[in-house]
Amino acid sequence: MNVGAIGNAVVDFFGGAQARPQPKDIATDLANRVERGEIDAAKFAERLEGRYGERAVGIIRDDGSVDVKRLSALLETSAPAPRRQPGAVPSGPALNGQETLQTQLINEFGNDAAAKVIDTDGKVDFGALVDLVKDAPPTRVGPGYLNEKV
Repeated sequence: MNVGAIGNAVVDFFGGAQARPQPKDIATDLANRVERGEIDAAKFAERLEGRYGERAVGIIRDDGSVDVKRLSALLETSAPAPRRQPGAVPSGPALNGQETLQTQLINEFGNDAAAKVIDTDGKVDFGALVDLVKDAPPTRVGPGYLNEKV
């Protein structure tokens, strides 16, 4: 049995969180675009200072280059909190992977179905999980479900 494929199916089924670009990657991309002339350095500096105030002063250097390290730090400290997917179960130190899976299974398919997948010792029966996801219709309809008809 290919556990990787099962894991991917579970992530796809529950609409796994999409990766957000990291502040360093955004800063590097913006710096490259300024360097290539796609973004006007003076206008970019003005927009940064207008949005972030004194914290943005000096990120665009006198020569028109971008201080990637400072821009990255600014973006990191100003980044919005990650959005929760609709219907997503909050995660954190209180929930481990099996507890999260169990909660999601209960929410989607009910207690009986979850009990067939995760035994009392907390072990996951991947065969039962695949069968459940493949055969049982979810209790709610939304994006990311297997065999969804659009």
